[in-house]
Amino acid sequence: MRLCHETIQLEQVLPVPPARAFAAYLNKADREIWSAPSATAAVIIDNADVRTGGSEATRCGGKNDLRFRTEVRYHRVEANAYLCFSETLYEGDAVLTAALITFDFRAEGDEQTCLILTDQVTSFVGPEALTGHRQGFAASLQNFRNFLNI
Repeated sequence: MRLCHETIQLEQVLPVPPARAFAAYLNKADREIWSAPSATAAVIIDNADVRTGGSEATRCGGKNDLRFRTEVRYHRVEANAYLCFSETLYEGDAVLTAALITFDFRAEGDEQTCLILTDQVTSFVGPEALTGHRQGFAASLQNFRNFLNI
C-alpha cells in the first residue's frame, strides 16, 4: 500500500467562551458523547491525562464493534487556549494512521470560540483513512457545537 498524507484544517464556531469549550474537551464523559462522529459510532476513553506530557488511550468504532484503538501523547497543553498531541490509530497490532493534531480555541467576542483543528495525518493503509479522519473530525466538531448549544 502506498503511503498517503494530508493536512486537514477544520473550523467550528462554538456558542461558548474558550474556558467552557476547553472544559468540555477535558471532561472525559462529555468528550465520549460529542466525539463519536455518528449515532452508530462510539468512543470510549479508557484513560485520559490531558496535560503537557500526558497520555490517553481510547477504543472506537461501531457501538458493537470497538475494533480500533488510539494512543495519544499530549505534547503541549495550554489551558483555555490549545492542545497539541500525536495520535496513533490501530486495528489490532496494525498501525493505520499517525497524526499530529492541534485544537486551537480562539475567543470570538465574549461568548463564542472559534475552534481551529489542524490534523497532519499519514495513512499507512490508503486514502480511505484520510477520508475517515476528515469526515470523522468534521462530524465530531459539529457534534461538539451541538453539545455545547444544549
